[in-house]
Amino acid sequence: MQDIRQKIKKSIKEILLFLFQYEMPIESIQVESTKKEEHGDYTTNIALYMSKICKEKPMDLGKKILNEMEKKENIFKKIEIVNPGFINFFLEADGWGTLLNFKDDDEATLNKIHLKKLLKGYNIKSKLTLNEIESAQYVHSRICSIIKIFEEEGISVQGSQDTMNYEVDHFEKRMIKKIIDYPCVIKQAIACEKPDEMITYMLELSGLFYQFHERTFFRKLDKNRLSVTLNIIDHIRIMIKEILNNVEIDAPNKM
Repeated sequence: MQDIRQKIKKSIKEILLFLFQYEMPIESIQVESTKKEEHGDYTTNIALYMSKICKEKPMDLGKKILNEMEKKENIFKKIEIVNPGFINFFLEADGWGTLLNFKDDDEATLNKIHLKKLLKGYNIKSKLTLNEIESAQYVHSRICSIIKIFEEEGISVQGSQDTMNYEVDHFEKRMIKKIIDYPCVIKQAIACEKPDEMITYMLELSGLFYQFHERTFFRKLDKNRLSVTLNIIDHIRIMIKEILNNVEIDAPNKM
């Protein structure tokens, strides 16, 4: 799974080294999801943070970083610098699809093994209410049902992954951002020895699906939008099933 925030951080680290011969720890570079659509998809305050160190005004430093970033990356529709020195990143429409077409790399696979070992020392299941368990289970079963219905009509998730050049809307972006946060959530849970963060993540995923399900009439979606939707919700299903299984809770296909 491609972590776009990590990709931006890595590029910023390389740019600072190239422009100023400054070796900055990647964990010190802040890249966050934006709260407002007009601010793009991701934002960083690196120009403000590095202004004194580089002896440049934040806006001037931001422009230099922006110029180098545009040379390095082609996944952004636009990169902008705004006062007092924030750099905002707008992903290309087809960039969202590539984020979901993933296979676990070696680090992600190893982290999942470490997470299972960590979970053995905690009785996470006992901390969950029956309502929380059933809520997550329902999301899994409902997604299974939706996908099965369309697969029986010849529309499969596997066939949908090449149509992600569709312009996703703001809420779909929120879901994709949450999905691609999964490896980081696992890594953080291991580093802090707080496996209950996985439960918080699962419940947030479930909450997003409930909101999306309420506002979506699947039968009224055109082919491209339906393909995008099936791809997104199938990833939510995968994450929820994996987390439930890790805490020894069944993820039923039917409820």
